[in-house]
Amino acid sequence: MKLIELRDCILEDDRGYRKIAKEAGIMSKTTLGNFLKYLQCGKPEPSLHSILKIHALYCPHSESEIQVVVNYGFDYDLKASNLKEVMDYFFEKSRFDIVKILATKGKRMKNEMPHFSSIYELMAKARNGEITWSDLARETKNINYKHVQIEFLKEFLEALYLLNSQVFEDDEVHLKYVKLEKKCLSLLNNIEQLQGSFLYKKFKIRIKELLARALLKKGEYVEAKKIASYILDSGAGDRHKASAHYAYAMSHLFDDYNLCITHLQTAAELYLKSNLIEDYRETQFYIEFVSIFWEVPVEPTHSLNKAFLYLVQGNVHQAKKEMQNVNYTGYKFYIATIFRALCESSEMLQQNLLNQASNNFRKCGDYHFEQLPNKIFEKFNLKRGVYP
Repeated sequence: MKLIELRDCILEDDRGYRKIAKEAGIMSKTTLGNFLKYLQCGKPEPSLHSILKIHALYCPHSESEIQVVVNYGFDYDLKASNLKEVMDYFFEKSRFDIVKILATKGKRMKNEMPHFSSIYELMAKARNGEITWSDLARETKNINYKHVQIEFLKEFLEALYLLNSQVFEDDEVHLKYVKLEKKCLSLLNNIEQLQGSFLYKKFKIRIKELLARALLKKGEYVEAKKIASYILDSGAGDRHKASAHYAYAMSHLFDDYNLCITHLQTAAELYLKSNLIEDYRETQFYIEFVSIFWEVPVEPTHSLNKAFLYLVQGNVHQAKKEMQNVNYTGYKFYIATIFRALCESSEMLQQNLLNQASNNFRKCGDYHFEQLPNKIFEKFNLKRGVYP
């Protein structure tokens, strides 16, 4: 669908402009008239908000919304403020391919727009796995332009780096989530300068999403759940709601299987809907992991979860075999260390590996998962198999 097709819907509607505007939820019949005038003579330029409202009136629950916004963003010479909103719309929809194309268009404009576009291009590339989070942090430092939106967005990229990067100086790693919490609180203070801008509403939710993750990792579950619930009750996009469901779920990892698994399943569905395959796979891993932890029947697909299930069943030999010749990295390596501990017959070796796993999580500043080795050890009095 294109804008001219929306125009045709309006012209064929016999309810009159005033009633159409009211039912669409836009400001007035003047806004509607201006939309029609824009398609006729190129001005005044309608906002993305009014276009989405008109589209929703005539095509509720239609997949053609993205087509309309593509038409608006690519086929019309938008002013900077509207192009920013279109860019953010596609970032929210996880259409990072479109964000990058629009960023190229924005870089040809004046004032802060080339820098704004570069930031969105960096966010799209990092989120899509084209560059590392360390690359994003390095490139961000090269963006120098004194403008309130640019300064705010650069600070937001610093928060993204803190959440997602696994590369830090040794003395900084354990402070990762403490720093992220402080950065989020700073952003929530600084965003007040952006009231009246579309960034205010959009990024307030996104900052809270990052804050919920930080609080979860620090073991502050009550506050993490409050923020996650706020996001779920908001108008946030699917990707951000998926993250909130994940944070809410993991806050109940150790105390409520039903809440944990329900929110993880919803998070997985939303990540898949948003075409965020890596996030989907990671969430699926934890759906299996949580089910095994709570001794709920599941058929694991990941080798680590297969090993976990064998351990729960008392089949140490098969668990060791499952983990053989697999090079786990990051958190998977730390979790594998727990399982290798449970494969040991020597209590001293077992305790050393459990301590090693706890220390690894603590060094990352993750006080939530720091508890995991002892929780697993306490929960399962494993039926020891015959050691080879």
